[in-house]
This record gives sequence, C-alpha cells and structure tokens, in this order.
Amino acid sequence: MIFIFLKACVVYILRVGVIDQMTEPTQRVFLVNLGNQLQSHDSSLSMEIAALRTLSCALKTLGEVRYNLRLVVSLCKS
Repeated sequence: MIFIFLKACVVYILRVGVIDQMTEPTQRVFLVNLGNQLQSHDSSLSMEIAALRTLSCALKTLGEVRYNLRLVVSLCKS
C-alpha cells in the first residue's frame, strides 16, 4: 500500500513539478534522453524500469508519441 502511494507521489511530482514546467523543445530532449538511456548497454535493469516508467508518465502528460520515439520504445520491448 505504501509503495502505491509513493509511486503516485513520484508520478505527480514528475508531471506537475518537472514535465509540465518544461518547454516543448525541452520535453522533446528529455524524452530522447530517456530513449537513449534505454538503448544504452551500460544501464541496469532498475535503470531501464525507471526510464520506462518516466517515459510512460511523460507521454501520458504530453498526449502524443513522436514516430522516432515509438521506434525506440518498440525496439526496447523486443
């Protein structure tokens, strides 16, 4: 139960405190950096999970997925 509350707090902080405050170009760079982190061979499993969760939150906030980011995310699934 505590984990769900903590996760909701983190998502809210990311959405309201970080992502909503970014300009559109900054949001784009942020998403690209997260995608690059997922493609990195140096990232651990926990880093990849955190990046995917952050990407999910950011994409829900932005309401769209650009084509090249969709390719990055789809490549990470396989």
